[in-house]
Amino acid sequence: MGGAQVNHSLCRSIFLEGHTILGDAMMNTRRTFWSEICYAMWHGQRIEFRTDMFPGSEWYTQRSTILLGDPSLRIWTALPGVLELVGSPSFKPGYNVIEVTVTANGVPAEGILVTLSQVGGVLVTKISEASGRVQFRANLKPQGRVHITAYAPNMVTAVIDSSR
Repeated sequence: MGGAQVNHSLCRSIFLEGHTILGDAMMNTRRTFWSEICYAMWHGQRIEFRTDMFPGSEWYTQRSTILLGDPSLRIWTALPGVLELVGSPSFKPGYNVIEVTVTANGVPAEGILVTLSQVGGVLVTKISEASGRVQFRANLKPQGRVHITAYAPNMVTAVIDSSR
């Protein structure tokens, strides 16, 4: 077993079994890869190598897949859609009621994770309603940037950023 089998197992883990968080996909790949080898050897099956092998080649392949990035990253499994935050909230020091609407590909979107944050201060996360509407109530500090971010899998993240 070697590099091609590890890559095949990784693709199967992501696209067929739905492990879309990189670390989960990698752990499932290792578990699947090694269980297939042990099963074949236990049952006396001959293991066919589909690629030229040298000692440790699966080690190099697994190490190269680590270069895919942070294990907590979600893997894109489709063409990305476009999220947009609609609204022009004013960010002033003190108590604020801030309202935005989230659209996905131009249509109001329900169930989108929307976060309001201010460096060193506020962090509030809400889920958009069926109308795409999200309302935050926050006490903002006089100093510091304010960000509103909308996130959903397989969508380009939308951001409203205000520096004061």
